[in-house]
Amino acid sequence: MDAYNEYEHRGGRLMYLGGDGFYWRIAYHPDCPGIIELRRAETGVRAWAAEPGEYYQGFDGRYGGLWLRQGRAPQKLVGVGFSCQGFDLSSHYRRNSDSFKPKVAFISPASATTN
Repeated sequence: MDAYNEYEHRGGRLMYLGGDGFYWRIAYHPDCPGIIELRRAETGVRAWAAEPGEYYQGFDGRYGGLWLRQGRAPQKLVGVGFSCQGFDLSSHYRRNSDSFKPKVAFISPASATTN
């Protein structure tokens, strides 16, 4: 999150098309690249409820859980975040007039039309 935040503050652009990629705080294994640890703390969608002593990550000792509960809402960084799970109506994206501005032309081909 810090790297993306810094990148955007330096003028970089980010197009994030996910919805829950910044939901849980994770820790990287200090010696084995590619291994991560996730500790689900007191809130959030989860398959089981962890015991209070299991909220801290073994890899780095930091408190796990939701980024939102640690004052780092993903909505502030990428404009979208995960808030609940369930199914209702799903649909496609529709382009609005701002999507045709030159600043965001890199997102879609020049031949794209409005829907």
